[in-house]
Amino acid sequence: MGRGLSALVLCLGLLGLGAVSWPVLHGRALDRLAQGARADLDLAADALVSLLQQYRETAVLAADYPSVVAAAAAGAGSAEAEARLGRIADKTDLRALRLVARDGRVLSAAGPPMGPRAGGAPLDRALTGALGRGVAVVPPGAPRLYEFAAPVFAPGGGVLGAVLAGVDLDRIDRLWRGAPEPLFFATPAGEVLISNRAELGAVAVRRIGVRGHELWRIDGARELPERALVATRDLPVVGLTGSLLADTAPAVRAALAQLAGVLAAAAVAGAMILTGRARLRAEALAARRLERQVAARTAELRAANAGLTREIAERREAEAALERAQDDLVQAGKLAALGQLAAGLGHELNQPLMAVRSYAENAAAYLERGRPERAAESLGRISEMARRMGRIIRSLRAFARAEDAAVADVDLTAVIEAVADIVRFRARAMGARVDWPEAGAPVWVRGGEVRLQQVLLNLVTNALDAVEGRDGARVSVRMAAGDPVRLTVRDNGPGIAEPGRMFDPFYSTKDVGKAEGMGLGLSISHRLASSFGGELTGRNLARGGALFELRLRPARLEAAA
Repeated sequence: MGRGLSALVLCLGLLGLGAVSWPVLHGRALDRLAQGARADLDLAADALVSLLQQYRETAVLAADYPSVVAAAAAGAGSAEAEARLGRIADKTDLRALRLVARDGRVLSAAGPPMGPRAGGAPLDRALTGALGRGVAVVPPGAPRLYEFAAPVFAPGGGVLGAVLAGVDLDRIDRLWRGAPEPLFFATPAGEVLISNRAELGAVAVRRIGVRGHELWRIDGARELPERALVATRDLPVVGLTGSLLADTAPAVRAALAQLAGVLAAAAVAGAMILTGRARLRAEALAARRLERQVAARTAELRAANAGLTREIAERREAEAALERAQDDLVQAGKLAALGQLAAGLGHELNQPLMAVRSYAENAAAYLERGRPERAAESLGRISEMARRMGRIIRSLRAFARAEDAAVADVDLTAVIEAVADIVRFRARAMGARVDWPEAGAPVWVRGGEVRLQQVLLNLVTNALDAVEGRDGARVSVRMAAGDPVRLTVRDNGPGIAEPGRMFDPFYSTKDVGKAEGMGLGLSISHRLASSFGGELTGRNLARGGALFELRLRPARLEAAA
């Protein structure tokens, strides 16, 4: 084979190798770039959601101040309500804080003038008794605002008006000005609300799909990369979508460097084979130089990967901190539930105490009259009352203590009896009938005793809340052994307004701003059930009311494994 033909064969082989290798190397570089972009976007999105949720809670708290409620009830502003809103706006750095009547009139306000009336989707939702959020309707030339609307409730439960808390979007924009990558948050309609580049939202882009990644080609933007990989994340809590643009140029350069290394190595090997041993030593030297270059580039990539690994470790530490905070919230929820039941349980214990006193006085009288057999009957009844009080106290102490996340064998029958002791007085006081499973042999399941008690207590108290004030209020608790073991709680209340959101945090149909209306009970119960391998579901019944079902693993399966 002549030298010219050999060179042609080598060139064709290198072209074929390049055509096969480039998509793989380019795709791997984009995968690494996308992983880093998603991590950066997650950090920015979590920070934004946390910031906006603080303003949402500010609107909820402002709607509960007595002066604000009084002004809304009167349908007219007051100096006290105006001063209260001003102090809240100053302390929380809100751009605008307004009290609005049901007809849209602004009764009291803090911040720049916004007109005598208010409107928009957030206000409309708040006037129905729910929390509203979205872009505020502002006069021309006024600052852009993202608005939270919280209903102001009358003591009887009706909606008197709403508190609108306006967050300055321009100020939030400035929080991300120093971020190295272009970042923006937009509404579902595509309107860019928050960004760290002035050109975002006003440039022409051409979308390209490469190996499962979305790439944008951006023309005529000085502050934006010419070609960028787009990482996106939905933020349903605030109704926005976050996007981050990562410049693909570094990834392309890395892939080209690797491709150059592959082609150079292949060229060296092909040249050695085609040209023979005469040039072997010279080509080997060139190959070693190329290897050093590849090694240097590989070291740079490893350093970059090490940096990404550190960022991932920091993210996991943050998730662990969040998990600990959630566990603290679970314990706080249990103590709050005990606080709500404290008055009723005090009455429940007071009845047997009064009976003990009466039986003791009777026993003393019978002994003085020389009738020891009747005194023994009174003493026996005192012992029965003491056992009853001890059972109630044991249930409270077991429910209040913290529990680790270990999964063990738990008697579901004992869990049901403990919860029955805790809620029995409340059901009796509100005139509701609660049907419990008949006492029988233990039913052993896999779980945590305290966590199972909290899940069942949350379900039963939610059911009692749903039937409170209704004629024929009734709650039914049933248990069915099997694989899985099924525990159901059914009520004849009004049902669930939005079944698809029942397990979302902070979703509630109860009074906003009160302890029983935070909307965390079902969310916590769903997470607790998952922590020991169970499953909690809920649905509305055709004849009215709601049914929740908790499916648990029987203990015998763990023993067999």
